[in-house]
Amino acid sequence: MISCSRNGNKREHGCLGVFLPNEYGKNAAESRARQAEHTMGSGFLLMKVFSKRVYVVQSLKDKRLYLVKRFEHSDNPVFPWQYSGDQPPEFRISTGTRHQCEVTLSGSCFNSLETHYTYENVPNERVYELYFEYLNGGSLESLRDRYYEREARIPESFIWHVARTLCEAIRRLRTTPTHVPGIPSLTAPAQRPVVYHRNISMKNIMLDYRNSTYGGNPFVEHKYNVLPRVILCDFGQAAVQGDDETKLPKFNLFPEEQRLNYWEDSYAIGCVLRSLCMTHIPFPQDSRQPPIPGQTKDETERWQHRPDSRRLDDVNAYPVGTPYSDDLMNMLKNFEWDDQENRNIADQGCRNACAPDLNFIINTLEPRAVAAVDALQFEHTPLGRYYDPRDVSWTRPWAPMPFICNLFNMDRSHRRIYKSTRREDYRICGLDYSLPDWDRIDQEFLGPSTQPPPRDGY
Repeated sequence: MISCSRNGNKREHGCLGVFLPNEYGKNAAESRARQAEHTMGSGFLLMKVFSKRVYVVQSLKDKRLYLVKRFEHSDNPVFPWQYSGDQPPEFRISTGTRHQCEVTLSGSCFNSLETHYTYENVPNERVYELYFEYLNGGSLESLRDRYYEREARIPESFIWHVARTLCEAIRRLRTTPTHVPGIPSLTAPAQRPVVYHRNISMKNIMLDYRNSTYGGNPFVEHKYNVLPRVILCDFGQAAVQGDDETKLPKFNLFPEEQRLNYWEDSYAIGCVLRSLCMTHIPFPQDSRQPPIPGQTKDETERWQHRPDSRRLDDVNAYPVGTPYSDDLMNMLKNFEWDDQENRNIADQGCRNACAPDLNFIINTLEPRAVAAVDALQFEHTPLGRYYDPRDVSWTRPWAPMPFICNLFNMDRSHRRIYKSTRREDYRICGLDYSLPDWDRIDQEFLGPSTQPPPRDGY
């Protein structure tokens, strides 16, 4: 805070933020793509920095939040933000037909690429800035960790919901999309190469909550807090059928596995779903118990060992909350494999042991997950609050606040801004806010619910 004033009953405070103009100067602007200039307006306000070349901005025109990822060309990529081909993988495989990407993804289960800019940083060095929709629910990993902190079970309805979305994503990646039923097609659907994500993990699965359509507190008793949108993100390590396997990205879950295969994505889906069932079981070090005796994956490395360190038979044996249904447990047991407690799935002879084929995922697991979620939506609502016991929105993070420069160490702020955005044309701007009248406030600010799930519910 750099200023504070009072004018009658009006109190204000101000701070220093960062403005990113929608322009790069005369020379760079000539080569920069202008696909969405009419929607992005004059520029953006820097909101939150996640890591180098990954940050959140807010458009000054439409007030929307965007996740920005910046990629720089390199003949020998060393860092995740570098790429060696004609296009970075997250642009090459992305949503929307207007972006001239090589492989177009369709469906709400993928993060929408709203627009992109390209320009020449130095001669023959092309830079991409990708503007994705901002997802307000955080990652699935964050949700899992919040439930683990409470030693609570994640609602079974939510696990089925995640299963349905991941199955749909795999189906769309592995099969050629067809025309919309009921709409005649003059031409046959274009053949699209099979896509391999190669990095499915809880960090790359995001949640997004829709706004309430009625009055009252939008964070309680709302069915979309039970079934938020689940999105598979981050195609930075993805590849398509026919790619040169000697040039595959090497930052995926199995960097030693430099060949295209189906078991990586299938195994990863099984890990995600099984891990969601184990948040109520403490790790040995948290319960002051010795590591699991007699097995290599003894949970000393926590989620690096789970879920392979435990069998699904242990899930319901641990007495917390309502046990999961036999239907869910039996479905997920298809992802278990012999000696999983002591061997790595990438070891020779194990690769295909726990990876159900595409037929199981599309024709067995997905229909069952769809039926389970539909049953929840159309179930009779009893008196009282029906959705609250299944509500997962209490794990939702707060919305990002504007990036604030350190007034007393501006050099450090400048270094961080440039290191994150690689923009030299940013400008420090003033941000002024009106403070509420604290004397008249009689309720807490609305925000993500902090109410934990009921211990005796699921």
